[in-house]
Formats: sequence, C-alpha cells, structure tokens
Amino acid sequence: MRLSIALKSLPIFLLSLGVSAQHTPAWPTSPADCVVDGQVVNSITKLPVPGAVVTIYNKHAFRTNDGTIAITDTSIRRPEAAPQDDPRSVTTDEDGQFSFTAVEPGIYVMAAAKESFLRTPYNPYNPTSGGTIQLEPGGAAHGLVIRLRHESVVTGHLRDAGGAPVRGATVALSQYVVGQQGRQLVTRMSGPTNDRGEYKLSGFDADKYYVRAVATGAPMVFYPNSLTPRAPGRSTSLKVTR
Repeated sequence: MRLSIALKSLPIFLLSLGVSAQHTPAWPTSPADCVVDGQVVNSITKLPVPGAVVTIYNKHAFRTNDGTIAITDTSIRRPEAAPQDDPRSVTTDEDGQFSFTAVEPGIYVMAAAKESFLRTPYNPYNPTSGGTIQLEPGGAAHGLVIRLRHESVVTGHLRDAGGAPVRGATVALSQYVVGQQGRQLVTRMSGPTNDRGEYKLSGFDADKYYVRAVATGAPMVFYPNSLTPRAPGRSTSLKVTR
C-alpha cells in the first residue's frame, strides 16, 4: 500500500526544572516581604495577554564554602514535577499585569502559560530559556516582562493510493540533528490519525521540519509524497512560521 500525505500548516501563533539539593539558605527566608510584579505580552504584537497563568519557582539559593551564592540549576520544570519547589501561580488581569507579594527571599525562575501559546520562561535576553530573579530580604523586582510565544500547529490528512483515509497511522514531525553518530533525523513529536485519516500536531516552535507517516503494511512516506526526506530536485521539508 502506498500512502500520500495532504497537509496544511496553521501557524497560530518548554519547561523542566532539576531537583534542588538541600542546603543552608543564602539568606533568612523570613519574613516573606519580597515583591515580584510585571506584565505578560504577546512576543509578536507586544500587546498585553490577559488570562495567562504566571508561575514562580523558588530555586533555593545557598552559600558555598567560599561564601558565594549558588543554586542547583536555572532551568524550569512544571509544578507537578517539582512539588518540593512550592510554586505559586497568579493569573494576569485585562492589562496582562501580574503581582506576587509576601515572597520569601531567594533566587527564583518564572514562566507564563496560556492556551495556544508555548509555555514561556522569564528571561529578558533569551525567551526560550529560563533566567533567574534574585530577591534579598526586603527586595523587589518590578516591571518584569514575559514575552509569550505562540505555538505552531500542523494539521492534515493521510490517504492511501486509492484516496481512502488511513486510520491509526503515526504522523511525526522531525528535524535533522548532528551528534556523535553523525547527521540523524530525530522525531520532535508525533500523533495518530483518526478514523477520517486526520492528524494534528501542536505545541512546538516555528522552525523547519520534515513530516513523515508510518502505517501498518506500508513504507514510511514523507510529505508531500516521497519515500525519502529529500526527493531529487525538490525539498520535502515544511517551514512552519508564526
């Protein structure tokens, strides 16, 4: 059976935290008299984003033997993956504003999330990775801006050579990466086709991808209709933009 992929790109405009080790805090954690506030805006339009959930995570800063301040890591993970981090969340108002009060001194990371957007960390220099917020006793961090990035979506349908929908096939979004074993095509995400042969892949950033499908009893096929990632004289990759 030979498959063909019909696809359309709908440009609609991640986070992990390592477990913190137990150390003596860099500062007294009481009283909890620090403040963090700011605004969530659309990274493209720069307009405020109301209804976004902003979460702040305590990274448990500690002092090393030489007196310097250190933390276990600076990445961000979802609250359910780190209950010991005691994350706090608030929802932005109609102007995209948010505020945390009665915050303990420490070093924090922060992220915002909303449907149809990528979960985006606070970082004034690089919106794809988490920056830190240092709060000494009585300290405040005002006017922090999180530039929420839209997610991209690819949808389409899978049909066999006779035009019938292919159900239960796996459609994957892939990219080439170069590693120790050379240049390899790596799957970024995948999903099944439904009874109508339709599929939807979402929650990824804008970039260049290869779309491929695998069904029982059929060879792997790449969009638009090729057995290899790059057919002679043409590209089978799909550039997804915001």
